[in-house]
Amino acid sequence: ARLQVRDKSLLASVETAFLDVAGQANVQNIANMLWAFATLEEPGQRLFPELSGRVQGLARDGRLGAQSLSNILWAYAKAGYYDVSLFDSFSVACQAALPRFNSQDLANCAWALGQVSHRDKRLFAAVARAVPRSLPDMSPQEVSQVLWSMATLNFTSKLVCEAVSARVVTELRDPGAAAAWRMQTLANVAWAYAVMMPDDVELFTAVFARVDITLTLDEAPGEGPSVRGGGNPEPDPSDPGASDIRHKRQLFQAHLA
Repeated sequence: ARLQVRDKSLLASVETAFLDVAGQANVQNIANMLWAFATLEEPGQRLFPELSGRVQGLARDGRLGAQSLSNILWAYAKAGYYDVSLFDSFSVACQAALPRFNSQDLANCAWALGQVSHRDKRLFAAVARAVPRSLPDMSPQEVSQVLWSMATLNFTSKLVCEAVSARVVTELRDPGAAAAWRMQTLANVAWAYAVMMPDDVELFTAVFARVDITLTLDEAPGEGPSVRGGGNPEPDPSDPGASDIRHKRQLFQAHLA
C-alpha cells in the first residue's frame, strides 16, 4: 500500500488468505490490513464486512488503541462501508480515547464521521473541547478536515471557530507559514466558515488575500504546474481541472454567504 502497487489478483489472494486466519490476527494486523485496502481504494468485497463484527467487539470492549482506532475508523469511511451499529461503537470508543489522540488521530476521527454523515453530538462536543488543546500540533490539512467535518454535520462550535480563526489569520499573514495552506485546504476552511461562522470578516479577508497570491503564483510563466493537495473531500485525480473548479466554487459560495 505504501508503494501504491495495485494488483487486483494479488490483493484478492491476500484478502482470502488473511480472512482464513483472521481469528488469529491481533489488533495491529487488522488495522494494517484495513488501512492498506482503503489506501489502495480496493473495495475489499469480503474484508470490510467480514471483519466488522470483530472490529465492533474490539471497539465496544475498549481494546483498540488510539492509533488503531483512528486508522480503522478512517479505513471504513474511506472504503465507503457504513453500518450504523459499527459507527456507534466507533463513536463511543472515540469519546473514551480522545485524551490519548494525537492531532492526526483527531483529524481522522472527525473526517471519517463527516465522510459517512454519522452524527453524534456528544462526540463532536468532545472533539470541540479537544481541538484547542491539539491545535498547535495540527497541520493545515488536519485543521481543514476537522472544520469540514463539523460543517458537513452541521455542528458549530464557537470555541473551535474562534481558536482556529486566530491561528489561520496569523499564519496567512506570515509569508513563510502561509505557504503550508494549499488551495484545497483554504477552500475547505472558507466553506466551513461560510456554514458555521459567516460573519468572520477577518478570516475571510485573510483567506481570499492568500488565494489571490496563490493564483498569481500558479499563473506565473515558467513555474510549471502547481501541485495541489490537502484536506477532504479529495479532488478526483482523473480530472485535473475538477480540483480547480471545486476550489473556486467553494470559495465563491463562501464569499456569497
